[in-house]
Amino acid sequence: MTRRLLFAPACALICLWAAGAARAGDPADDLLRNAAAHGMSVHTLFARFTQEKTLQMLVAPLRSSGYFCLSGKGGGDRVVWVYETPVRSGFTYESGKGSFWSKDPTNIRPVSAQEGAALSAMVRSLLTWVRIEPQRLREEHVVSMPDPAVPSLCLRPRKPNSFFSEVLIRFAPSLRTVESLRFTDADGGGVTLSFTDVRLNSLLPALCDP
Repeated sequence: MTRRLLFAPACALICLWAAGAARAGDPADDLLRNAAAHGMSVHTLFARFTQEKTLQMLVAPLRSSGYFCLSGKGGGDRVVWVYETPVRSGFTYESGKGSFWSKDPTNIRPVSAQEGAALSAMVRSLLTWVRIEPQRLREEHVVSMPDPAVPSLCLRPRKPNSFFSEVLIRFAPSLRTVESLRFTDADGGGVTLSFTDVRLNSLLPALCDP
C-alpha cells in the first residue's frame, strides 16, 4: 500500500467553505456556524478511528485502525497520526516539520522537502476538520445538508480534487466532535473513517508520544 493511499484520509481530513453570503434559513449554514463555534474551543484532542477503504478492484474493503492526537493551538499545533493495524506506521508533525515511521516508532525517517509540503497540507486539512472554518468551506465546496434531522453535511469540491469528489461529515449530537467522515472518489471507491473514544481538552495519553 503506498503512503499516499495510507495517509489520503488524513490529507483530506486536512481542507474546507461556498463563496458568497450565507443564505437565510439554510440549515447547512446554521450547522456550520454551530460546529465552528464548538471547534474553536478545542486545544487538545485524542480519538481512535477505524478506516474502511473500498476499491472497485477489491472484493472486500481494506480495513485499518489507529488513533490520532492533537495538542496546541494555531501555529504551535502538534499532530500524531498512528495506524495500529494491519501494519503499525504513522507520522508526527510539529512546528512545520514532520517525520514518518513504519513498524517501529523509533525508526523515524525525516521527510523530504516535497513530502514536507504535502504533510503540511495534510495537517492543515486535518485542523480544518477539527476547527471548522465556515467561510473557507463555503469558498472551496458546495455545501448541503442531506437530512435536516441528522447533524451531517455533504461537501463537493468546486474545483477538481485529487483526493475525493464528495465527503459526508456526520457530527456528534453535541456538535463538538465528528462521528464519521466518508470520502468518495471519482471512480466510486472511497474511505470511511469512524471515530470513538473522543477526548477533548483533557490530558493526552502516553501513547501520543510513540
